[in-house]
Amino acid sequence: MNYRELTADEIKQLVQQGCSADDWTKVNVVADFSCAHLQNVKFTGHNRLGVFEKELSINDEIVVRSGIYNAWINNCTIENNVFIRNVRQYISNCTIESETIIQDIGVLETVGVTSFGNGERINVINESGSRCIPIYNELSAQLAYLLTSFRGRTQLVSVVESRIRDYSEKIKSDKGIVKFGSKIIGCNTIRNVFVGEKAQLENVLNLTEGSICSTSDAPTYIGNGCVCKHFIIQSGVSINNGALFSYCFIGQGGLFDKQFSAEHSAFFANCQGFHSEVCSVFAGPYTVTHHKSSLLIAGMFSFANAGSGANQSNHAYRTGPVHHGITERGLKLGSDSYLFFPARIGAFTMVTGRHYNHPDTSDFPFSFLIEKDGKTHLMPGVNFASIGTWRDVQKWQQRDRRNKIKIDKIHFDLLNPFLVGKMQRAKTAMESTKTIFGKAVVEAPSKRRAIEIYNFAEELFLLESLANRIEKHKQALEQNTNVGCGDWLDIVGMYCPVSVLEKLLCAIEKEEIKSLSEIEKTFDAIFNNYSDYAWAWVIDAFEKKYGKRPSQLSEKEITDYISHHKELETQYQQKLQLDAKKDQLD
Repeated sequence: MNYRELTADEIKQLVQQGCSADDWTKVNVVADFSCAHLQNVKFTGHNRLGVFEKELSINDEIVVRSGIYNAWINNCTIENNVFIRNVRQYISNCTIESETIIQDIGVLETVGVTSFGNGERINVINESGSRCIPIYNELSAQLAYLLTSFRGRTQLVSVVESRIRDYSEKIKSDKGIVKFGSKIIGCNTIRNVFVGEKAQLENVLNLTEGSICSTSDAPTYIGNGCVCKHFIIQSGVSINNGALFSYCFIGQGGLFDKQFSAEHSAFFANCQGFHSEVCSVFAGPYTVTHHKSSLLIAGMFSFANAGSGANQSNHAYRTGPVHHGITERGLKLGSDSYLFFPARIGAFTMVTGRHYNHPDTSDFPFSFLIEKDGKTHLMPGVNFASIGTWRDVQKWQQRDRRNKIKIDKIHFDLLNPFLVGKMQRAKTAMESTKTIFGKAVVEAPSKRRAIEIYNFAEELFLLESLANRIEKHKQALEQNTNVGCGDWLDIVGMYCPVSVLEKLLCAIEKEEIKSLSEIEKTFDAIFNNYSDYAWAWVIDAFEKKYGKRPSQLSEKEITDYISHHKELETQYQQKLQLDAKKDQLD
């Protein structure tokens, strides 16, 4: 925009309207500027003003004329049709974009040079800082996983952290930005904060050193009494009613309310927090904690739900808080449950009771981990045909609060090569005479039942995969790629063959992949190729189980397998219905 100096008549009119400036030559305006809608404004430093000619809606009932009323403006650019009224202290070193509303605030300022929370290091999983993440605006759960899970690969960590530092340096500025159409109403202190498009800040207590990456199609809301310091908040997030964050990253679609508090933690897509407390946690997608007495500390979680009174310990009062826990997706911590870290808990496990012996049940998905006579007992597989497990998988997809641009990559498949591969290992282990697995007792009847359940789930997955390929065309039974055979990982939401991830890690270490965006594009490719990778795994598993590759099956064999799949699916639905009846009380 082109700016000019004020005319003598404009200065005279502004003075008559209660305005003042330490130097009127440093107040520049656009060509068709009008003084009519500036009253009681104090200007210091260099300021640039647009036009004030439109009406704006504060809410559904109140419409105001754009302009500046009762404010001290220092070194700011105020673009077209901004409404500013009743600034108790000042607005300093900021660019306020068009159609923004700012009313009844204390301070909105930028002090010195800041990167708006980018590059801040948060000590997730281990409070000692050995698994810290330098956060930035576009951080994904998958990239954060690399930084925390492969600390021993120092070249990998060095390269990624260097790229994040470069990103943070590029956006450093001595001017804050409030983007188009935002509303800042009734807030106290906002210092060194980037405010994204259409963000709404209402009665916020304190925001310091952070970025609010709001967008027009996924606006972010921060409300009554909230305090956020050293933070990144992505789009579509809602934070309200006294929630407190310090050194935190909050991913897309997060929902936090009712005095929730968190420190040195990362929350990825669609996490929720109410009442409870979180410290040094890597909260993968859909991690939820709702109860006043619950604590999540020093762990990696995803798709997890913490019941009332759920608690963990991360030190033994000798060497300090140096321990941590890793849980696979779908963990449920029952009311008053307790885990003494270090511990590792398998996917879709329900934990009840108190566990002091550091169990490792990571190869036993869909289990119950219970306390019995003071000991940790494992009941593998019994959670597979649970109506709760089935319901969770359905509701996660329905409760995705993100917009079209989804930063975290999330697969929702209940059965997949990662979990079925674990079931295969678990079956082999339980065919022995052992009764202790990962420091948990597995009684003989539980072993027999688990083998039966895991066999059922494996066959259901293999035949379901076959049926899905047949729906396309016969040629789909051929193997498109060898990639996908072997072990798999769940990278906090995205299923991925180990071999594929290793290729990515090596490319980063050798700096063949040179930017953060290239890393994310590679994650996108892995995510999008999931079905082909999974089919390669299925082909191998199918041949081992049935003696033939799918492409070698006759038409009759295919028909028989499809028919058997329908029978298995019917049995599975019957198991779910039977489990659901347990909730029908007399």
